[in-house]
Amino acid sequence: MGEDTWFCKNVSSSFLFIAGLVFSVSVILQKNLILKTGQFLLFLALSALIGRRIRYFLNLIFLFITVIFNSLAPAGRVLFYLLKYPVTEDALNSGLSKGLTIITLIYISQFSVRRNMKLPGKLGILLGSAFNYVNELMLSKNKIVVKEAFKSIDKLLLETYKKDNVDLNTNHCRTTISGVIIISLLVIINIGLLYF
Repeated sequence: MGEDTWFCKNVSSSFLFIAGLVFSVSVILQKNLILKTGQFLLFLALSALIGRRIRYFLNLIFLFITVIFNSLAPAGRVLFYLLKYPVTEDALNSGLSKGLTIITLIYISQFSVRRNMKLPGKLGILLGSAFNYVNELMLSKNKIVVKEAFKSIDKLLLETYKKDNVDLNTNHCRTTISGVIIISLLVIINIGLLYF
């Protein structure tokens, strides 16, 4: 996350992480495909706003593959035939919903998990460290060479491990009143969408 973004300056990493858990539950429980698409667009925009890289083409490929595999189990009204294979409404909607859910959860994670996340307790320290290492690895994933996959992955893991606790002590901020208001509004909107 960009160190100079509004969210980094006004929302603590632990508060944002807890909000991210609530966002995730609201996306998983959402049944309305149009509202789930709105949630996807919201978290895509928030991820872009904080400086995360958005991979539109990979999102489309993942969504397409999810819909294709879900269509292998036809259910409901037949919409059309593709090479003598029925494409059904329920299978299509279910595939779109599953694909959007997974992609939205990825963007929620990008938005709500920071490098400097600190959670209370020993389990919190362990979880925070795990998330920090995963985040650091994701930032370095372009260093993996396909021809020497095991060697390059091993080198990347060693480099990440050797860093001083993956920069755990950088830029800890407290949640301001405006941060609480904005994140609370986002939580209320996402939970409220479950009732439509």
